Amino acid sequence: MPGAEKIKVGIVGTGRWADVVHAPGVKSHPRAELVAVCSPNRENVEAMARKFDVPHVFTDYRELMTLDELDAVAVVTTHATHYPICMAAIQRGLHVFCEKPLGMTYAETRELHAAAESAGVKHMVAFTCRWLPHAIRVKQLLDEGYVGRVYHVNVNKMAGYAGAEAPRRWRFDKSLAGAGVLADLGSHMIDLARWYLGEIRSVCADAPTFIHQRRDPNGTAMLPCEVDDAAAFIAQFESGAQGVFHISWVAHRGRNQTVGICGEAGTIVFDADPEAWELSLLGSQVPEDKLAPLDVPPELMGGIDTSSHQAGWSSFVNNTPSMARRFVDVIVNDEPASPSFHDGMRTQEVMEAVLISSQERRWVDLPLPVQDRNGASP
Repeated sequence: MPGAEKIKVGIVGTGRWADVVHAPGVKSHPRAELVAVCSPNRENVEAMARKFDVPHVFTDYRELMTLDELDAVAVVTTHATHYPICMAAIQRGLHVFCEKPLGMTYAETRELHAAAESAGVKHMVAFTCRWLPHAIRVKQLLDEGYVGRVYHVNVNKMAGYAGAEAPRRWRFDKSLAGAGVLADLGSHMIDLARWYLGEIRSVCADAPTFIHQRRDPNGTAMLPCEVDDAAAFIAQFESGAQGVFHISWVAHRGRNQTVGICGEAGTIVFDADPEAWELSLLGSQVPEDKLAPLDVPPELMGGIDTSSHQAGWSSFVNNTPSMARRFVDVIVNDEPASPSFHDGMRTQEVMEAVLISSQERRWVDLPLPVQDRNGASP
């Protein structure tokens, strides 16, 4: 986009992530202007508009799409609404940045990717881990051959925010979320593994529900829950590498994640709790067998304040080319978007294969059969 013209962005959704990540990211970008916010909850959307000094307020996303000055939207809503909101934006010719997972089903994400490509709009999915400096360094090291041919990857993401005491909010409602921890946290880790090692060709999984009832938010009744509370699966990559994944939100701990990659020439271990800004990177190469700290180049840490955990996360959101800020850069500079709706689609396909494997107690090969949103073959 020529000159100093600003990208006019609207945000659909007023939840925590919209408030602490997407809105601050857009507002802090010198070439972006947050011109509209939308939520069906009038009180919430007006409060967000006041906080971020946003001129236009909507309670219906379809009305937001009619705003003439709009260039792009960020979709930060329940998973079940991602498809209709993203599709409406694409049909309006708007660039779209969507929270993960991209849709409720592989079929939905296929349609969104095809529509976005056909419309020629920029499209991106908010897989946060892709932009962490230590995660980027892992990708660089792999591309440089630090571990040589990769034999296996171990991916572990443990969180404790969904224990038995957690009330039944929308993430525990299958009709709104599609899946449980696999969609909420597993999608991040599947995307990260794909970015590092390439596509997955088959999975064998167990994705149980441990907590079958949760109290409603008012505490007056116990309501059923059907979504997965954990997911453990083996993955075979097209490269021949082996993957072992374990994801949980009932682990009675923070949101720590560990990715260990072992190959013929060495090992890399990336450990992170991003919102606490606790990140470490260890490695070793043959013949050494003890892990030692690996440096993250200063250019990857540019703009990040490491004086405190809170400052680290805040500066990552507001000062670095990550997430919403990167989305604006892609539009301004007419660059390829990554992670794109293609990545969202491929991650959704793996998630769907994991759930099928768990339900049918078998290995599931990818690619999955192509179907439309109604389950019919094209």
